[in-house]
Amino acid sequence: MRIPVYVATIAVWFITGLWHGSAWNFIVWGLLNALIIIVSEELSPLYAKFHGHFPGLKHKWGYRLFEIGRMFFIMCSLRVLDCYRSVGTSFKMYSTLFTKFNYNILFDGSLLKLGLNLYDYIVIFVGVVLLVVFSLVQRKGSVRDMIARKPIGVQMAIFATLLFAILIFGAYGIGFDASQFIYTQF
Repeated sequence: MRIPVYVATIAVWFITGLWHGSAWNFIVWGLLNALIIIVSEELSPLYAKFHGHFPGLKHKWGYRLFEIGRMFFIMCSLRVLDCYRSVGTSFKMYSTLFTKFNYNILFDGSLLKLGLNLYDYIVIFVGVVLLVVFSLVQRKGSVRDMIARKPIGVQMAIFATLLFAILIFGAYGIGFDASQFIYTQF
């Protein structure tokens, strides 16, 4: 019976939203995550049936790009709840994505005036390259297992490099401000 699993999923995501902040936008964010998981789980038989009719589709680039785009859209849609402090404002701003789209902003240089500096663009570039590289490596097997099979000296060098990367590019890097940490507002 799935009801207990779904109740537990809702409870966990409700608490996760509450943990992010004691405001309705975080609670709605958590509950929407739960809803996405539950709907996805309920549609699993339909997905299986669809892929049974089109078995080679999962290996096509176009379908894979569709899956990536779909997940990106869902996660960005939920991210709107983090950007605005009220649920009403979040949904209003979300609706403007579809009702007030301004194509000119893509070409008039406005995207270059987002407040990002050269260091931010370097971090973005390095992050995207690392995501792509690790995604490709992960297809050959677990990255953790690959590192675990290396000699201890190589493991320590990898871990030290990752630690320095986190310190340089991560939250404690350029422009770090502890007062802006999201959980301090809880």
